[in-house]
Amino acid sequence: MAFRRGCSTGPGCSTRGGRDGAELYRGEEVELVRRALAAGCRAVYDPRVVVWHRIAAGRIRLAVYLPAVLRLGRGDVLAQAPPAGRLLLGVPPSLYRRAAHRLGGWLWAAARQRPDTLDRWLGSCEALGCVWGLWKHHFKGPASPS
Repeated sequence: MAFRRGCSTGPGCSTRGGRDGAELYRGEEVELVRRALAAGCRAVYDPRVVVWHRIAAGRIRLAVYLPAVLRLGRGDVLAQAPPAGRLLLGVPPSLYRRAAHRLGGWLWAAARQRPDTLDRWLGSCEALGCVWGLWKHHFKGPASPS
């Protein structure tokens, strides 16, 4: 990611993402790009740019990946403004529907032994992570700054 010098987005990445105690949330860059777009800057995606991440063989397991996907969902809700409108236990009803839809899609794919079953399961986990993040915020209140 790169920004032109003239693109003012405020004070850098949000502190709502990143490390929070023992939790490592992701998505700070998404919030930064949103602010840049709101400030009138233009975003460009170049599919020729490739980024490779080296991942140790011992980390390529569902036991490692699943918590990261759940944190991704929780981080998504932390990077956004708190939801407004009608909420059920701090969560918009549309998010419950999305999570239920994704869970249903995963169960349907699993029952039919489709090749995209794992992708659907991870999508379900991400949606559940969003719900979990909002529940965590609702029942415990906003996290204290570290």
